[in-house]
Amino acid sequence: MSILWALAVIVILFVLLIVLLRPPSQTLTVPLVRTLRCPRSGEDVTAEFRVAAWDSRLVDVVRCSAFSPLTCDKLCLGTHRHEAKPS
Repeated sequence: MSILWALAVIVILFVLLIVLLRPPSQTLTVPLVRTLRCPRSGEDVTAEFRVAAWDSRLVDVVRCSAFSPLTCDKLCLGTHRHEAKPS
């Protein structure tokens, strides 16, 4: 029975190691559509973002109503953070 516990601990540690050491590009994300003031154009725009599921950090811009195709420098990623709205 102790061999099974040791094997279970090894598997759990291996999975944790994989999760903690994966590249940031493989962060679990969720979509978010938001209207905001674009820091580059100064206009109100509607943008679709990818938001990190763990810390609500804006990871990427998928679409933007001001730039199609996306040719901007994505300044909006560094100036906003998705805040969960209380229900």
